[in-house]
Amino acid sequence: MSEVLVYHIASGQAFFVGAALVLLALVLSLWPPRRGGKLGRLILAWGGLLWSGASATPLPTWLWGAAVGVTLAWVGIEGSTHARLHRVRPWLRGGVVAAWGFGVAWESPYHLSPTLPPLADPPLYVVGDSVSAGTGEASIETWPRRLGRTHGVVVHGLSIVGATVTSAAQQAALVRESKALVLAEIGGNDILAGTPPEVFERDLDALLTQLHGEGRTVVLLELPLPPFFNRYGAIQRRLARRHGTILVPKRVLLGVLTAPDATVDSIHLTQAGQQRMTDAMWRVLRPAYRRGLSSATNSR
Repeated sequence: MSEVLVYHIASGQAFFVGAALVLLALVLSLWPPRRGGKLGRLILAWGGLLWSGASATPLPTWLWGAAVGVTLAWVGIEGSTHARLHRVRPWLRGGVVAAWGFGVAWESPYHLSPTLPPLADPPLYVVGDSVSAGTGEASIETWPRRLGRTHGVVVHGLSIVGATVTSAAQQAALVRESKALVLAEIGGNDILAGTPPEVFERDLDALLTQLHGEGRTVVLLELPLPPFFNRYGAIQRRLARRHGTILVPKRVLLGVLTAPDATVDSIHLTQAGQQRMTDAMWRVLRPAYRRGLSSATNSR
């Protein structure tokens, strides 16, 4: 049950549920007043604000401000009997619908799986931390090794246990081929260590600049975020747009980490987790490889 709740919040699904609760509260206000209706409306509206806020959805600050501000203003005057406020109420209702509808439209594309271009079987470099490096147990085959073995891809696993966006520059220096595919699974240790957002942004910007050599395609795994850690997600998205980096929705990595028996401590993967990660990453990377394209065609 706890894994389901964690996935619901950290994947960003809670944002859409929160928006739906706020809009449901508004719909209830359109019906004739009933006993308990005001309390129900307040519970739905406040619950929606809390759920959406806990999701750490990195909407622009102005959009968050508009959605929360107009919702609070509407909640404050909805039950009022003051005639002057009655004239404002339809405008606030419209504002609630517009703000949350725009927020859902803004956020939805970030939950869609990206499609990589065909790249004629490039070598794959994996830059990452212990999720990709493993824990050193000889009996566990890490997902980069497993992906290379099972799908015939040349994989260079550069990941290091404990790596951060700052130390990952050492891994990036080992990516020397010009037309490589690079997958960056990095940043989780920065969140856990409390790296200041401005430092995280500076060093991730430098890392992506380093990885984007001539002809390289870079894929970045979006980080699942604890509640109210929006800034880190906003930084990832902003820098991905700036560098032309392909961003993989956070639900992909989170779906692996929250699967039954996938981790030993909610982070480090078991062998079952390594297999799940292999499958998840191959679904993302497959279009870049001729073998992946042919297998996808044959499966139709």
